[in-house]
Amino acid sequence: MHQIACPHCAARLRLKDKSFAGRTVPCPDCRQPLAIQLAADGELAAAVATMSTAGTSTTRRLSPALAAWTMALLGFAALLVYVFRGGSLGPE
Repeated sequence: MHQIACPHCAARLRLKDKSFAGRTVPCPDCRQPLAIQLAADGELAAAVATMSTAGTSTTRRLSPALAAWTMALLGFAALLVYVFRGGSLGPE
């Protein structure tokens, strides 16, 4: 078991073996990307990872909770329009 300190928040990462060398993993506490490297002495070390922007999307996903609140507000707004327009759905 190898223990590495996160350079961002000093949280301890526990890695099973040296097969993680060359990978980028998120810190379990601060979620910052860490580049796992094999040091000259054969031990694992974590470095600040620079994330490439090539091939990545700049759009973010809407969280399910925010989507639910948005739908609820839209439904409430539609109900208010229905009530204040006289409650008729079609031409009379």
